[in-house]
Amino acid sequence: MIDTVRVKYPISPDPEQLKYWIHKTTTTETGGTREYYIYNPKVTEDEVSLRYTYYPFDYNYKPLLTLELSLPKLLYGNNYQMLGSMDGTITIANLFFDHIPHAPILDLAEGILIRLDMCYNHQVGEAVDDYIRAIGNLDYPHRRTKYHRYEGVEFRAKHSTSKFYNKQRESGCQEAYGILRQETSILGSKDIQRLLGKRKPTLLDVTYDFVMDYLKDDLRKLTLLDN
Repeated sequence: MIDTVRVKYPISPDPEQLKYWIHKTTTTETGGTREYYIYNPKVTEDEVSLRYTYYPFDYNYKPLLTLELSLPKLLYGNNYQMLGSMDGTITIANLFFDHIPHAPILDLAEGILIRLDMCYNHQVGEAVDDYIRAIGNLDYPHRRTKYHRYEGVEFRAKHSTSKFYNKQRESGCQEAYGILRQETSILGSKDIQRLLGKRKPTLLDVTYDFVMDYLKDDLRKLTLLDN
């Protein structure tokens, strides 16, 4: 399953659209300034929002538009349900994008992946918190362990984080009872390129087998696979 993704496009919103975006500036490492725009429209009755960020000039002095969203939240209004096919998910997401005011019309299939959250729901019933406490005592090679009491465990690296947590407690949804959520976030675009073997990877390159193999490898490194 996939949850949150972030994709980028080499395009610019038009000036009329940007009137509705929030303009901001930030200080760079060299002491200069960098301007950008943020837009967070609500797209469903459940207050599900998208996060657009636009940089008039990226580090190559070209326009850059990014879009971040939780795919299951967009489709189902929650992020504990599993997605179906990626083609179907993209088709439905694009229908939402077609009706968002003050934003360029985007095709999710064409966005270059720069963040990818992969996850799986382990149904363990009443033992969720027992699993979390036990996993908090494990070591993941070359990652820092952070245990949040009654919440979850994180294994952090520079551009990726693997975590296990109580999905019912996190989501507030009774339907998520008994779910121990395993989730890995890949936050580096170069790491995604390397993992998928493409210079410009898209969601269409993310297969079910790829996600399952990656998450199983996380379990193997924690000595949890088939254990």
